[in-house]
Amino acid sequence: MLLRALLLSLCASLPIFAESLPDLPASERILTETEVKNFWLNTIRQRPVPPTPSRLYPEQRQRRQNLIDSRLGLMNEIRGGSHDVNARLVCLEHNVAAWRAQGNPDKAWETEKQLLLLREHLAKLATLQAEKESAEKISATADEVASLRAEIDQLRSQLSSMPSY
Repeated sequence: MLLRALLLSLCASLPIFAESLPDLPASERILTETEVKNFWLNTIRQRPVPPTPSRLYPEQRQRRQNLIDSRLGLMNEIRGGSHDVNARLVCLEHNVAAWRAQGNPDKAWETEKQLLLLREHLAKLATLQAEKESAEKISATADEVASLRAEIDQLRSQLSSMPSY
């Protein structure tokens, strides 16, 4: 339980990426979160799709369709805001490097502080989530123990009401 909370908090301190979110190329340009999301959308849209296989290979056709559906789903998630935190993290990380490359350490430090605060916040959220799950498990266990105690008491009363021979 403690190990899981620790792992969650460590994972929260790192950028949260879905497997298929494209990497942002390094540049000296300062980006916004919207530009990061637009880059992701354009890159995903431009990825080549395997050619449509013949009807002799239905499993390949299904794999191709699953790939297309997966990409469309990811694009809808990005548009819907599911990856806004990821975009914010990527944006801040990129901008720290861009400010340094431009020779502006003050702006780089300010952006890095924002990045650290966001990571700290995400770590706290992960810890709270782990604590919530832990509390739910404890509550479920307590309910189960109470149920078992009630069943034991019922069996004891049945046993005591039985005539002894």
